Amino acid sequence: MSPTATLLDPEELLHLALLAAEENQHDKAISLLKQGLALTPEDARMLFLLGAQHAQIGLHARAIEEIARSVALDASVPAAHFELGLLHMMAGAGEQARGAWRPLGELGEDDPFRVFSGGLLRLLEEDLAGCIGELRRGLALCVGNAALAGSMQKILDSALVVQQGQGAGQAEGQQPEARQGEDAAEQGGHVFLSAYRNH
Repeated sequence: MSPTATLLDPEELLHLALLAAEENQHDKAISLLKQGLALTPEDARMLFLLGAQHAQIGLHARAIEEIARSVALDASVPAAHFELGLLHMMAGAGEQARGAWRPLGELGEDDPFRVFSGGLLRLLEEDLAGCIGELRRGLALCVGNAALAGSMQKILDSALVVQQGQGAGQAEGQQPEARQGEDAAEQGGHVFLSAYRNH
C-alpha cells in the first residue's frame, strides 16, 4: 500500500474506486476497493462494487461470492439481488438465480428490477415470448437508469434473434439463456455503479 493510500479513509477510497470503475480502470478500482475493505471488511457497498469489477474482468466465481456477502450484510439494494441472479443465470445455476431474485417479487409491480427479473424467470422456464413481453415492459418503465436499460436491451435483442429463428445453429436449452446472461453480466458493473453513485 502506498503512503498516500494510508491517508485515505474508506469513503474516499470508495468514491475513488467508483471514479476508476466509471473509466473502466478495473485494476485501479479493484486495488482501491481492496484497500477500503482492509479498513472496513464488512462494508456491503465495497463488496458489491468489488464483485462488479470481478464480473467485468471475468472472475465470476469471485463476483458471486462477494455479491452474496454484500447481500447478506445489506439486503436493501435491489440491484445487488438482481445482479447476483444474473451471475447465477450465466453460470447455468437456475435455482440459485431464482433464489437471488425472490426478494425482488416484494417490490412494486412497476419496479423495473421486479419486472426484469420476472422476465428472466420466464426465460429460465423456457417461455421466450413471456420473457420478451416482460423485458419490453421493463424497458418502458426503466427511466433514469441507462445502464440497466442497456443491459436488458441486449438480452431482449438476443431473445428476439432466437425467437426469429436466427439462432437455429445453437443447441436448444440453456445455450441462448447463457449467452443472454453473459451479455448482461458484461455490463453488470455499470448497473452496480448506478446503484451506488449517489450513496
